[in-house]
Amino acid sequence: MTPDEEVQQVLDAVSQLRARHAAFTVACQGIHGDQFHPDVQARWDNEGNLRGIDIAPNALRDYTNLELEDIISDVMRRTRLDVGDKFQALFDKYLGFDSPSFDPDILGVPMAPLLRTIAGQ
Repeated sequence: MTPDEEVQQVLDAVSQLRARHAAFTVACQGIHGDQFHPDVQARWDNEGNLRGIDIAPNALRDYTNLELEDIISDVMRRTRLDVGDKFQALFDKYLGFDSPSFDPDILGVPMAPLLRTIAGQ
């Protein structure tokens, strides 16, 4: 292989890795936590930061303050774990080269040869 061909392989791998990362980022934007309680919903962003808590108006009259505190804490904990699991599953699929869930052809094109070598594919 000539030096120019080697450089081209590296450029192809970098380009495809950037495309994988971009596709991963788009996929992460679609992550939403499941609803674990009918009256309380926690919303998290892609970076694991709390974006907001939605509390149904009836919850303020249907639960004591201690019950509502427990519900909110439980929903926040469970939703954060759920979002984290979904994020990790997407990471494994797009970028987790050593994961059994890794999809080498997720972009719809064959994986670049150098990336395939790095991934042990």
